[in-house]
Amino acid sequence: MFSIIIIDLTPVVLDAIVPMNKSRPRKIRMDFEFFVDQEQYFYIYLIHEIMTLLIEVLTVLATGTLSLAFFRHCCATFKIAR
Repeated sequence: MFSIIIIDLTPVVLDAIVPMNKSRPRKIRMDFEFFVDQEQYFYIYLIHEIMTLLIEVLTVLATGTLSLAFFRHCCATFKIAR
């Protein structure tokens, strides 16, 4: 998640450190359809991408944790029943 954020913010950082005659193009790696200018609302796109990735990571983590809890519960129940 942090690597995607760093990759997306690289043009902004490079414009501050090593400026060119014109600004570098800012591109979002994920495709969104907001019907607004991507260059002008770059940070809104970036916040949306970060929130989407955060929700995805938390969903996978919660699913794995719940599966592990079910597995441990089944093992404990079978241990009691034998």
